[in-house]
Amino acid sequence: MTAIPPVDGLTIGAALRRAAARRPDGEALVFPQAGFRATYSEMDARVDGVARSLLALGIRAQAVGVPDPRFGEEVCVWIRLRRGATATADEIRSFCKSRLAYFEVPRYVKFVDEFPLTVTGKVQKFRIREQEIEEYGLGPGHGDVAYDDKTDGHPASPPEPVVTRHRGSA
Repeated sequence: MTAIPPVDGLTIGAALRRAAARRPDGEALVFPQAGFRATYSEMDARVDGVARSLLALGIRAQAVGVPDPRFGEEVCVWIRLRRGATATADEIRSFCKSRLAYFEVPRYVKFVDEFPLTVTGKVQKFRIREQEIEEYGLGPGHGDVAYDDKTDGHPASPPEPVVTRHRGSA
């Protein structure tokens, strides 16, 4: 399977918001094997709910999609903790698992001190995506390097998580 490029250069969140505005009741995800169906507006609300919960805990997170040969894209999240706050990748994943479907839980987790910003203070998600693709050797021509395929053989099995710490993070 070939990795699917971002739609019109948009991040997952931006594409989801655009689709929710255009077709709020359109089916965004359908997994008959798992009995899961969600509309664009439901998916947008779920993502926003998790983001608000993380903010309430003193955690700022930025999620982007990175290429994956098996799923097209996998979720990568950069996390910036409030000063004095602590969290582990397992805690973040557990938090997400309790609120999201397994395929929405981030595979790549990185703790950072800051996000790349524009001069007006907006997060440059395309830079996060570029850095992750470079760091993990993801993208066209990299085949199975994107993950260690040690699943139980079930087609719906998620890959194992990858956790890294950015320089300067505790």
